[in-house]
Amino acid sequence: MTPDELTAVTTSAERALHQLIRDLLDEAAHAGQVRDDIPPAELATYCLHALNAAASADSAAAIHRLLALTGAAIQPPADPICP
Repeated sequence: MTPDELTAVTTSAERALHQLIRDLLDEAAHAGQVRDDIPPAELATYCLHALNAAASADSAAAIHRLLALTGAAIQPPADPICP
């Protein structure tokens, strides 16, 4: 596989993962399980970038803190930030 082909496959997989997470967040927002004051596509981008940081975490505890923080960030807020 050439570098260009690998880049195309990686980009396609990243798009598919983003779409999957976006769709899951959209369903969860409609069910009241995650915040609905931010578009699901933006939340998906946030989650993917935040969880990508786990690759550079130096311990299992750091990964657990990152997961907890990301999960807390997508919870429905008491006061929505967007009208």
